[in-house]
Amino acid sequence: MDQPPLIGITSDHVIQTSHSYYSAGERYINAITQGVKGIPVIIPAVHEQSTLLNQLDGLLITGAYSNLNPEYYQQADQDVNGLKDPSRDAFNLSVIPKAIDLGVPILGICRGIQEMNVALGGTLHQKVHEQPGLNDHREDRSQPMDVQYGPSHSVIIQQGGILSSIVKQHHEILNASTLFNSSNQQLTVNSVHGQGINTLGDHLKIEALAEDGLVEAISVISHPFALAVQWHPEWQFLENPFSILMFREFQNACVSYKQAKMLKKQTACR
Repeated sequence: MDQPPLIGITSDHVIQTSHSYYSAGERYINAITQGVKGIPVIIPAVHEQSTLLNQLDGLLITGAYSNLNPEYYQQADQDVNGLKDPSRDAFNLSVIPKAIDLGVPILGICRGIQEMNVALGGTLHQKVHEQPGLNDHREDRSQPMDVQYGPSHSVIIQQGGILSSIVKQHHEILNASTLFNSSNQQLTVNSVHGQGINTLGDHLKIEALAEDGLVEAISVISHPFALAVQWHPEWQFLENPFSILMFREFQNACVSYKQAKMLKKQTACR
């Protein structure tokens, strides 16, 4: 039996009871083991990992409570007391372009879409809720987690991208879902973020827009699978047909990439 694809998961640097940890949320690991049928590897954000990238068949860029330091997109910090993660910032912004250049399949989630955009030269709104014409996309942290991560608003899937392809291939499955409206290509998603994309980075295209016009999903042009979304598809993904299909597409990309690497290696050895 073929070994499942090896999927790197980015980590957060956290302090608990005066001890430092590099960690990733359990739901991201579950999404890889159950949704992608892969082997998860949490990557500590400590040093250059280009060698490790050569071993991976895919990369998952997770969400986080911390925000990317705005110095990376040449802005002053509007929330100097907000949670930051310098180790993650430096590591992810370095690794993302390298993974793209290698052709590694990538799936970014929440902070992950923001990092992908900034890594490729884009900028962010530091406070989406203060931007004229944009809605408040933050969760109510006083509510239970099921409410915080529950369906919040619709996104309009744009034509010609990875998400549009998922819709075309699996319209019968999605038409049966209460979270998808086939008549206007709208998907209902959760919304757990205070920051969002302002200007789009280089070589990126928009995959989905919120009803207020905020960019909710992007992909890298001319890359087989480098997709990032602003919502959290990993949250209770087994109950969400679109999330299941998205992780399956990521799985297919990772398997194809793994097979291509193996073939290239075999050819080189002849």
